[in-house]
Amino acid sequence: MLKTRISLAAPLVIALALILFGSTMLIPASAVARDQIRIVGSSTVFPYTQAAAEEFSNRTGNAAPVVEATGTGGGMKIFCQGLGIEYPDITGASRAMKPSERALCAKNGVTDISEALIGYDGLSVAVSRQGTVLDLTKAQLFLALAAELRDPSGKWITNPNRTWRDVDATLPNLKIQVFGPPPTSGTRDAFVELAMHKGCKQLYGKLPKTEVHHQCSRMRQDGPFIEAGENDNLIVQRLNADTTAYGIFGYSFLFENRDTLRAIKVKGVVPSMASIADGSYGISRPLYFYAKNAHRGVIAGMQTFLEEYLSDAAMGKGGYLLERGLVPLATDKRLQIRDAVVGANPVKVTGDLLPTSIAWLGWIVLALLITLPVAGFLGGRSRAAAISDNMHSLAIHHGAYVALWTSVPTLAVLLFWLALQTPALDAMILASLSDAFLAGKTETAPSLIVAQIESVAAGRFFTEPTAEIRAAADRLIEWRAIADKGLVAAIAIVSLIGLLLARARVAPDFRARYGIERMLDALMLLCAVVAVFSTLGIVLSLVFESARFFEHVSIADFLFGLKWEPQIAMRADQVAGHGAFGAVPVFLGTLLIAGIAMIVATPIGLLSAIYFAEFASRRMRAFAKPAIEILAGIPTVVYGFFAVLVVAPALREFGLKIGLDVEANSALAAGAVMGIMIIPFISSLADDAITAVPGALKEGSLALGATKSETITKVLLPAALPGIAGGLLLAVSRAIGETMIVVMAAGMIARMTANPLDSVTTVTVQIVSLLTGDTEFDSPKTLAAFALGLVLFLATLALNIVALHIVRRYREQYD
Repeated sequence: MLKTRISLAAPLVIALALILFGSTMLIPASAVARDQIRIVGSSTVFPYTQAAAEEFSNRTGNAAPVVEATGTGGGMKIFCQGLGIEYPDITGASRAMKPSERALCAKNGVTDISEALIGYDGLSVAVSRQGTVLDLTKAQLFLALAAELRDPSGKWITNPNRTWRDVDATLPNLKIQVFGPPPTSGTRDAFVELAMHKGCKQLYGKLPKTEVHHQCSRMRQDGPFIEAGENDNLIVQRLNADTTAYGIFGYSFLFENRDTLRAIKVKGVVPSMASIADGSYGISRPLYFYAKNAHRGVIAGMQTFLEEYLSDAAMGKGGYLLERGLVPLATDKRLQIRDAVVGANPVKVTGDLLPTSIAWLGWIVLALLITLPVAGFLGGRSRAAAISDNMHSLAIHHGAYVALWTSVPTLAVLLFWLALQTPALDAMILASLSDAFLAGKTETAPSLIVAQIESVAAGRFFTEPTAEIRAAADRLIEWRAIADKGLVAAIAIVSLIGLLLARARVAPDFRARYGIERMLDALMLLCAVVAVFSTLGIVLSLVFESARFFEHVSIADFLFGLKWEPQIAMRADQVAGHGAFGAVPVFLGTLLIAGIAMIVATPIGLLSAIYFAEFASRRMRAFAKPAIEILAGIPTVVYGFFAVLVVAPALREFGLKIGLDVEANSALAAGAVMGIMIIPFISSLADDAITAVPGALKEGSLALGATKSETITKVLLPAALPGIAGGLLLAVSRAIGETMIVVMAAGMIARMTANPLDSVTTVTVQIVSLLTGDTEFDSPKTLAAFALGLVLFLATLALNIVALHIVRRYREQYD
């Protein structure tokens, strides 16, 4: 029993020691300022920023900046949250910063900002190279995509147009299906302003501003326009899968995918660098990035990165950003912007401060964590062996007892010290600064001041620090050295005390084995408590955020409402739907896709399990069963691409041949691929249930004259049915909770339909959509994701409880 417990606990002890050692080795990184630039913002600007980041890293040898595509609105919100190393340094934008966003920045102390116009981009409406290229006006785009149109009496009505021919008799008789960005995207803002507003004006003339804002800005939510999220790559994949669909994104994306996509014409003009630059293409926009000047002297390499981004090599004639599709500014304007943003080239100060490298600390701690417990083990074992042969516990038990008392308290001290050292030093540094220096600073300034001091202490700064900052950096270096020595001393003292006290207890009547068991029990209990509290924290976060959601939307409307339109406005100047949170269509879509998956997976998985258990030879089983179970190891994103690029086009083509209208992102495609994914899950569980049936039942059936098939159908399957049913319920919960396949292959529009050929959405798709881009955690739109997550959690929990109950009863029947 003891050996079993030691073997179970050893990996836990080793893992804990390695984690703590890793934390020790990372002390230098956590004790200094962030040395990687962090950039957020527009997905349209993302490829240009990413290219500049890669070039910056290649030329300087510095770590490449971390670039995230959060959408223009989302990037502005994060960028304006405050100053300090926990906030991004730069944000990209596919429009100029709005007054409301400038006010948010000013409120949080982000007042010194550089704005850089980097070039232009055209908004492209593209189609697969196998699709039909249209020539549209802005008025026709409005007629196709607006949520409401005016009837002859001047009343706004729901848009009735379902095909392009409905829009104009000269256009082809193709169903309107356009993938585009959500309201949180700068691309959406630009398309609404440049195409929808102008198209509305061409049709109806000058309208009141409130009418333009609410009627001319709203995109359809009934199917023809599909919000596809911030990921333009996903739109490209869907256009390649469905040659009748169109997509809206920036010209740069069209440029990068010009081998598979073609742009439609807008009033006879195709988007190109020339047509966007000279203004002849009517849907173009400027691109920007914004940088926090207060971060330049703190974040290593930020000044050099800005110079790289605006350099001739990047934006000049033949620059690498132009090769990626950026439409350049005129040379004189570009140079003017570059000089304004970069400013005078500062001289990098190398600093004459004390060296701050403390990598030796980790190695010393590691040596103590290894040598002292080993010494305790050897010393305890040798002392027990020398005392007497008539010991209650074996010598190895005494040695292990001493080793545990040498290592476990030491690990606890190390963890406690690491958790408190950095906050304590930061507080001491801030307390040591003069009141005059801190006077007038904003509430968010202390974190930036500490980051600047840490950067100066590390010798990574680009402008000469003030005398007070330099003095604080000197103090920080001195205090860190004291803290490092104190950590080593504390570890050594605690380890030696534990070693000596435990070794002194070695005696013939000392029950060392029981002591080890108690310590291992405590360690396992600690691991269990961590797991339980982690689960509890997840559940409480879901419940708390869901309760906030239900303050805005009633539970009855959410659970029984028949309309789901969560894309409400996140900002005062943003236009979106009025908002509807009836989740029945989402639940229906989830059940439809999960049902299709189970229809595909259940017979294949069950029949394969019967074959492996009763018919396959030993050699065939050894080969085929692992081959099927390999399916369980394939990443779900691969299944998603398989559904989008292979299954969906094949189903659509087959449907056209037999006269069926199959959506490009049909429930059938997503469900069928999901079913393939869960085949090994059902097969393995069913195989285990069948092979667990006592052999006497099978032998008795055969002895009474039943055939093998009769034995399987009338004896084995009924006996194994509880286990098989439990496995199927677990498979259902797996299908309901699947994310990546349905995000890529299912639709975005919630529909009240049970037709597997239609496009539907699921709970997981909506959670991803709601938490992507511009998020505000006091908005019903964002909080709805937690309500959906809570329902999903309760559903899968109920299925798992039922499945475990069935399996438990099945086991009891044959125990």
